[in-house]
Amino acid sequence: MLEKRDQFIQSQCDRLIGGMQKLVESSEQLAVLNEKLAVQRVAVAEKSNACTLLLTEITGATAIAEDKKAIAVQKSKDMEVQNAEIVKEKAEAEAALEEALPALEAARAALDDLNKNDVTEIRSFAKPPKPVQTICECIVVLKGIKDVSWASAKGMMSDPNFLKSLKEMDVDNITQRQVLQVKMSLKEMDMTVEEMRDKSRAGAGLMKFVEAVIGYCEVTSSRYTHNMQSETADFAPGAAVWQTGRNIRGV
Repeated sequence: MLEKRDQFIQSQCDRLIGGMQKLVESSEQLAVLNEKLAVQRVAVAEKSNACTLLLTEITGATAIAEDKKAIAVQKSKDMEVQNAEIVKEKAEAEAALEEALPALEAARAALDDLNKNDVTEIRSFAKPPKPVQTICECIVVLKGIKDVSWASAKGMMSDPNFLKSLKEMDVDNITQRQVLQVKMSLKEMDMTVEEMRDKSRAGAGLMKFVEAVIGYCEVTSSRYTHNMQSETADFAPGAAVWQTGRNIRGV
């Protein structure tokens, strides 16, 4: 009887020892798992922060992209308006040019009414009437002669091909500076071609020619440019630069 009891107690002790060993093993495994979990928590936290940062960047980039898209749409609309204006202004300039060209050709043809004797008459003046001197000096300016004076004008008119040189003048290469200088002289002179004719027949013919050249230059100096200045990389399709008739080479 006692022997059976001892065996029972021993078996219970063995079970208790086994259970305690399992508890110890479980505790060790739990410690290992806790260590792994701690490492994984750090990794998860880092990835979470990275995701948050990435999301912030994506949100910012999306906002920037939307802003750029809005700007591009607005630029496209502005470009359409500007292109429409260019087309309109080009048509107006071409219409004005069609009017200026016949006037220029008529003025050139009017030079045929002058001859060398008319030019010699003007050149013979030691001190010509002021309007005659002014109109001759205007031609000096248009021909690009630097010394604008009566002496230069007389020297210019001494060329036997003077009238021919006027007919063949390359009016497309007259600069805006020259045009402005001549316009100021004409304004100060304040005289019509008919009034000039009373003073000098040749002077009237030369004045008609000068006025026609200036009218032509004013029309053909019109330039139409679409530039988004300092933004050439953002030019929209269809952006155009148009220039009619001539290139202004100086201001």
